[in-house]
Amino acid sequence: KTLFKDRSVMICFVGFSLSTGVQGGWAAVMTLNFQSLGVNDETSGYIGVAVCAASIVIGIAVGQFTDHIRKHIKVTLIFMLLFSTGAYVWLTLLILKVIPYSLIQLYASTICGSGCITAIMTLFFEYTVEMSYPVPEGIVGGLLTGGNNVVSYK
Repeated sequence: KTLFKDRSVMICFVGFSLSTGVQGGWAAVMTLNFQSLGVNDETSGYIGVAVCAASIVIGIAVGQFTDHIRKHIKVTLIFMLLFSTGAYVWLTLLILKVIPYSLIQLYASTICGSGCITAIMTLFFEYTVEMSYPVPEGIVGGLLTGGNNVVSYK
């Protein structure tokens, strides 16, 4: 009940749920989205592996960065969300064939968009837990994960 009364926690809940839920649901059908470009399942799989690897690298880099600027987690989250939004707009324009398609652009836009969203998940958890103190971390984590699952449910 305390979490639902805290406006800042609810803003984080909505931001986390929408960004990670949409990305998670989209990743599940990424191969279908890329078929209109003539990209086969194998190439989509390689893109998925690249996204996973990039998420690890980006996550470690963002974690190291935020360790040095502890008081600016919110700005970091907003910047990463804006950057991934730009990457997804770029990806959408590629899929809709508004801009000329190239495999390198497909890799880059997918890696930037998905990699940034996946990398900031733990930062979102940490930020929301700090704001909601003294509510236990497990409750906050359950709330955020529940929102993610609701949004990503088809």
